Amino acid sequence: MNFWKNIFLLFVAPQLGWQEIGKYNVPKDALLSKMFFPMLAVLALSNVASFFYLSGTSISSFLQKVIVDVGVYFFGYMLSTYLLVMINSKHIDNDKKKLNDVYQFVIYSYAMLMALTIVENLLPDNLIDVFIILPLYLVYVIWRGYGFIAPKMSEQHFVLTFALSIMAPYLLLSKMLELLIV
Repeated sequence: MNFWKNIFLLFVAPQLGWQEIGKYNVPKDALLSKMFFPMLAVLALSNVASFFYLSGTSISSFLQKVIVDVGVYFFGYMLSTYLLVMINSKHIDNDKKKLNDVYQFVIYSYAMLMALTIVENLLPDNLIDVFIILPLYLVYVIWRGYGFIAPKMSEQHFVLTFALSIMAPYLLLSKMLELLIV
């Protein structure tokens, strides 16, 4: 299973991407160690690009940006999985496959957000305006993942629950950590 190909498929054709992910029951630990944590490292390294096109960037601002980026995604993943497991506990019913599907769903969703942030970090600030609306595309990708999770809830309830449980921690943590640094 190629994790990077699946992330690309989720961007290009979300329903096909979720179908490809659904073919394999990859354990959460394998996804974390082979995809999520390496992406966090690439995300941290992508902040180095700001040294090349921002003349006023100091080491302390660089380290603060790295801490914010890594913290948002790491703690966002933890908070999102906790929320989704708690909200969907009656739908999971101690089924390890359904629980793993929820973990995979959150990991791949955060991987997509990380990929956007990596690209955003590599580009100069004047080219970033389009990235403001791209996280909204994740809501569409979540909606297309309805068949992957196959919950015992309506499609609208699924999209609302999963989109809020993934996007809200991401947005709240990013704003809170940015406020602490400024």
